[in-house]
Amino acid sequence: MATVGAPFSLGNPYQFSPSAIGQTGNLDFTYSLASGEVVDGIVRFEGPENNLVLVVDPTTGEGVLQNQSNFTIDLDSYEVVSTSGSLNSASWDSLQDNQAEGGWFEIGAPSSTLLAELNPDGARTLANGDQLPLGNLFTPLATEDLDLRFSLATGEILPGIVQFGPLPALPSADFNSDQFVNGVDLDIWETGFDNFNGNAQKSDGDANNDGTVAGSDFLIWQRQFTGGAPIAATAVPEPAGIVMLFAGLFGILVGHGRQRQVDLGH
Repeated sequence: MATVGAPFSLGNPYQFSPSAIGQTGNLDFTYSLASGEVVDGIVRFEGPENNLVLVVDPTTGEGVLQNQSNFTIDLDSYEVVSTSGSLNSASWDSLQDNQAEGGWFEIGAPSSTLLAELNPDGARTLANGDQLPLGNLFTPLATEDLDLRFSLATGEILPGIVQFGPLPALPSADFNSDQFVNGVDLDIWETGFDNFNGNAQKSDGDANNDGTVAGSDFLIWQRQFTGGAPIAATAVPEPAGIVMLFAGLFGILVGHGRQRQVDLGH
């Protein structure tokens, strides 16, 4: 007998392995009562979506684009639509406004019904979990009717998903809480490096919340780095070799920046 509010486990009867972004699971659920009546149940999938998701905090209006799929997304354009006019174009932080992104252009005049951007010369690569902040693009407590569409570098146009609720947690190596893990965070870690007093904070460069700023925090920054290709490192840095390490990292970061400028200019 199933009582109100009392769940019971069926184990792990379902496995879903999508072959492309946007694919969803498909299950039907029916059950019968003691009277013999057969009832259609509801299947609710929980956890990350296999898609690009616009997560919006309905009380603050802040939103981020997040790749919740296990696939890499080469984002070429996106548009957010509200038929009721719930968008807040004045507080939208477009990728065009973000100098760190580069190559993006707003499409048309931003309005309460449409916000859209395009990168005509390239694409923004988003790995699983990567986020792009879009500012307070939603009017707090307005009608939650936003729709998201986006296109890939291949030209394919896909429907995205809009979720209203708390924003996803920031990466632990995002030391300045700007939703990017990049060279700025590396500078913060460098400044705080060798702080072993047990009172170090995330803003000091402590990525694993152990109260210190050490080589282990650098390795976390390396894994979460979103400013370009992963930076190779074979060992935890020692204080004696820290100058050489930063010299190599600086060269890689500068080289990536120059390459991006060349790519955007062709």
